[in-house]
Amino acid sequence: MSNKETISAIYEAFLRGDIPFILDRLTDDVEWNYATDAAAAKNGLPWLKLYGGRESVNDFFKAVDEMEIYQFDVLAVVGDGDEVASRIAIGCKYFVDEIVHFWKFNDAGKITRYQQFVDSAKQLAGYENAHRSAAA
Repeated sequence: MSNKETISAIYEAFLRGDIPFILDRLTDDVEWNYATDAAAAKNGLPWLKLYGGRESVNDFFKAVDEMEIYQFDVLAVVGDGDEVASRIAIGCKYFVDEIVHFWKFNDAGKITRYQQFVDSAKQLAGYENAHRSAAA
């Protein structure tokens, strides 16, 4: 299976809720979701913080579950060699957006790094608005 095919299989597993399938494709020391904008994580966006190691990635998927995703369309998966990128259309209770995922593989075909490129201001505003409304 090519790295590009692995990413497609990971998205299929995500859609059917098969998180163990995804975890099995990660290195033990994977860098997961190394967000370029640390302010979003510092302000409470749990799906944009850094998760270090395969075991902590379970917490990422718990945070994603709270998003109540109703749309997750893989628009493109591109790449060659040890780097693969994908474009995703996503809708959840906090926002609707197009995002980019970046994946890095080692020589054994395991994922060493996953990073999202998102409109963190939009996601943070949606998250804060939802929590503000719930508290009112």
